[in-house]
Amino acid sequence: MKLYHGSTELIKTPMLFETTKKTDFGNGFYTTSNFEQASKWALIKQKRTRYTSKAFVNEFNFDENIFRNKKYKIKIFENANEEWLDFVVLNRNTNKSHTYDLIKGPVANDNLFSTLTLFESINYKTL
Repeated sequence: MKLYHGSTELIKTPMLFETTKKTDFGNGFYTTSNFEQASKWALIKQKRTRYTSKAFVNEFNFDENIFRNKKYKIKIFENANEEWLDFVVLNRNTNKSHTYDLIKGPVANDNLFSTLTLFESINYKTL
């Protein structure tokens, strides 16, 4: 399976770095099977540098058999359901970290992102 990563750098080997940025699935190296989505992210990242960097879409061949490997702790969200929403909101709004090695699931598009932001503003303090 081909996976893509939008960036302002050419990446040959993905590496993980600790960050304080709160993201949907927590710390990690984010990829997508959608080339256009990766391209959009690369352009967004380029814009953040005020166009001092180039935008790149890095391509990786990913062996899906890894999801059957019992060596890794894996979480798969088949769709953006309530469990997925709770997981994303928790990652975005708390310092709690999960113990998964790999996470597979949908990401918020522009419409869902707006809904998620509204949900967070209403329910953030109840978590």
